[in-house]
Amino acid sequence: RETDPGTNPDSIFQAHTSALKFLEEWTGIPYPFQKIGFAAIPDFQYGGMEHPGAVLYKASSLFLKEPTKDQLLSRQTLISHETAHMWFGDLVTMKWFNDVWMKEVFANFMADKVVEQRLGTETFQLKFVQDHYPAAYGVDRTAGANPIRQQLENLKAAGTMYGSIIYHKAPIMMRQLEARMGKDNFQKGIREYLKTYANSNATWNELINILAKYSKEDLYDWNRVWVNEPGRPVFDYKIKYDDNKIAELEMTQHPERGADRIWPQIVTVALIYPDSAHTVQINMNKAKLPIPELKGLNKPDWILFNADGMGYGLFPIDNEGRQKLWQLTNPVSRAAAAINLYENVLAGRTMSPTEYVTLLTEGLAVEKDETNLRLLSSYLGNLYWNFITPDKRTAIAPKLEEAFWTAMQTQANPGSKKVLFRAYQQIGITTAALSRLYEIWQTQQPPSGLRLAEDDYISLALTIALKNDTATSVLTRQRDRL
Repeated sequence: RETDPGTNPDSIFQAHTSALKFLEEWTGIPYPFQKIGFAAIPDFQYGGMEHPGAVLYKASSLFLKEPTKDQLLSRQTLISHETAHMWFGDLVTMKWFNDVWMKEVFANFMADKVVEQRLGTETFQLKFVQDHYPAAYGVDRTAGANPIRQQLENLKAAGTMYGSIIYHKAPIMMRQLEARMGKDNFQKGIREYLKTYANSNATWNELINILAKYSKEDLYDWNRVWVNEPGRPVFDYKIKYDDNKIAELEMTQHPERGADRIWPQIVTVALIYPDSAHTVQINMNKAKLPIPELKGLNKPDWILFNADGMGYGLFPIDNEGRQKLWQLTNPVSRAAAAINLYENVLAGRTMSPTEYVTLLTEGLAVEKDETNLRLLSSYLGNLYWNFITPDKRTAIAPKLEEAFWTAMQTQANPGSKKVLFRAYQQIGITTAALSRLYEIWQTQQPPSGLRLAEDDYISLALTIALKNDTATSVLTRQRDRL
């Protein structure tokens, strides 16, 4: 039994209560079992496990001391995910393990809806974009990507069904499906599915048959590309101007690799002007699609494709857009643009990794959203260690380290300070940076406004020992502090 009030256990019960209430209302089905309870297990191998009546959690996922904004969001999502499994996975279960992704995608999808209700649409969209798109692209950009729905001949290989595609691409697919059908029709179809197969088993194809009754769109062809095939599309555009007004704008899409096909989806396009933006939603259901509603509008400074981050694939971004990325006022648009540019860098379609590191460094100085800072720091660290030569890394290290340190000091939010400090700790390699980290560890006096817990000092000791061969004694000294 947790007795430390610093972990705020009451908020854990509140999170379960709000998730239950939302799911009962959205599904139209009362909680389907006799009781609900949960247990926190130290060193549990999973974040959670959805047993009816007794959900099991990893204790460290629930009990948080001085949590960052991101940690609180992650806990709410985890609790909502496991609660959603009571309907999706426990009340209705797949017929065979090749459809195990169904219970996971619905748990994620419904958890996102709970979080959206609690946090508001903009905060939710930002979290959705950051949580799902980088992870989904991490697999789908590769030649070995698997589809969402896979074949499974033997239950012995069931573990291979799990991964970033079912946990991250599948929720993106579901949001596109909901947008394609409309929220009300989608909800009606899911309610019919749950009532039809309650306390029974169902396949994905049986669900599609139900949803198709509520949709004017061809869901079977849509399902073939999105669910049964891997990969992502690459978007481009052609634009013509007449007297500084748009005469014609056409979007195109083609597969990144493999046979010709299209991914029907809703894409948001924003024309960016010095003091305003004009946004339209496009039903991108063809390989080539003119956008007549933009004809006659003034020539924009630049065009932001996938402005709300909900589109899936590689989108074009021109030089003007790259230079003005951090001027976007919407944090969701900044996150979506940063993710898209990162994917374009890896695909060799735009600037070099070193150039993007420079651009990301500029973003650190102006970005105020904590979760966006975490995204930028993650990308910067990955490019810095994995895509830049040692000589270039040594050359840019002093400027990069100072940029992180300065950005950390100027942040007012303690969570943002910690994100940037951890990033500074990760990228620091110069004598000056390592000396600064050692001083903080030795005196246990972090910079003003930054709070470090015991785990932070343990991590700091490990960093110092790994990066400075003469400082391995810090591990022994850190152990003695425990």
